[in-house]
Amino acid sequence: MKNLKFLILIFILTLFIILPLYAIFEEREVGGRISSLCGAGVAFTEDIYSPYVNPAGLIFLNDFSGLFTYYSLFPSLEGMETISYFNLTAGLPLKNVGGLGFGFNSFGYDYYREKIFLLSSGFQLFYRMGLGVNLKLYNVSIKDLGSASSFGIDIGLIAKIYEGFSIGAYANNVNSPKIGENEDEISQYLTLGIEFVPPGATGLSLIADIQKVVDRKLNLKVAQEFRILKYLFLRSGVQSNPTKYSVGLGINFPYGSFDYAISIHNTLGSQHIITLKFTKGIWDTKLIYGEKIAVKEKAPAVKEVEYVGPKININTATIDELTQIPRVGQKTAEKIIKYREEHGPFKTIEDLMNVKGIGPKTFAKIKHMITVGGPEEKKEEAKPVEIQKMAFDLNTAQMNDFIDKGIPPIIALKIIQYRNKQGVIKNVEELKNIDGMTPEIFEKIKNLVEGK
Repeated sequence: MKNLKFLILIFILTLFIILPLYAIFEEREVGGRISSLCGAGVAFTEDIYSPYVNPAGLIFLNDFSGLFTYYSLFPSLEGMETISYFNLTAGLPLKNVGGLGFGFNSFGYDYYREKIFLLSSGFQLFYRMGLGVNLKLYNVSIKDLGSASSFGIDIGLIAKIYEGFSIGAYANNVNSPKIGENEDEISQYLTLGIEFVPPGATGLSLIADIQKVVDRKLNLKVAQEFRILKYLFLRSGVQSNPTKYSVGLGINFPYGSFDYAISIHNTLGSQHIITLKFTKGIWDTKLIYGEKIAVKEKAPAVKEVEYVGPKININTATIDELTQIPRVGQKTAEKIIKYREEHGPFKTIEDLMNVKGIGPKTFAKIKHMITVGGPEEKKEEAKPVEIQKMAFDLNTAQMNDFIDKGIPPIIALKIIQYRNKQGVIKNVEELKNIDGMTPEIFEKIKNLVEGK
């Protein structure tokens, strides 16, 4: 009986060696959404799947989330014991910083088992760019032969170049971990990718990744995700090395989603993957999209100033314009646009409270900054404010206007925040008090305002 178990063990270990996809701690089908995209999405994934594709995507995590995946492998290979994959992951948003992820993965069967314990984090570097890091504890155990452990580190980057186009990079196991007495190398790879949303194609994302696994040929992955109904997504993907195809769908419900994928491998046949994702909104995690947190000394309370700057039309504003409103992050801005696409234009500014994430307290603080266009309620006559004449108008300039003039994005963002808080910038000298403002940047802004 022991000899039979030993022969089965040797067969399984040999299988792991000869199959090009499944060596020790290889890339797995982590869940229905990513599997239906053939694993692509290094510049696309911005949810609880991020730790397995690009941890930098956690900077966009907006709600507490959970992920559960379980499936059996190699169902077409007869005479083998069931080989299973199990994945349990949770994600926690960090206000103005990014997000944390915690995961556990188990792969194998009674005689051979691989386990991964994962701690993942994403941090905002500056406007529209984030860095992610995975810390992984690997453990492999073989019945009657013992177990071994090792430690791996992953690094990821993601950047939104402009609305509708993102780039990403993900390096798996940058520390070249080895495991066991024989110091077997654990899989290493580098992935570069893009996401493109065609203009006017709401709900369609086109994704392309190129992946280089150590000692293997390049692997090209191309995929798409398309929202055809409010709660229904269709997905598909293909990769080149090894050849694999996949299709799937996602069904969203109020507190999560159901993701299904079927993956067809050129050697292993078809594989069905089902994942349940749970999401629960707790707080609005990003006051301003792309804002980098700064440690500041406690400042004395400032008396609120009446807002007299230009109002933002919530019926026509883009995501970039909406995120200039305090307490409206990128996810909330997307929800505002989605709401008006599905329900038509906002009739009154009070209708904004129908959007999830905007309650009475938030609305009370932003109602004087927004409009729905057309005739508005009679306003109280504002006191005249003496404002410095500006060649470059600090009170109407948008993010791109500042960047085009050579002002760093993080400084431009803080100027807009200051403007929204104070209501109006009366004199350029006020900007000297902005955190991070250097004499050189201030002089450049002053020259712009004075038309020099």
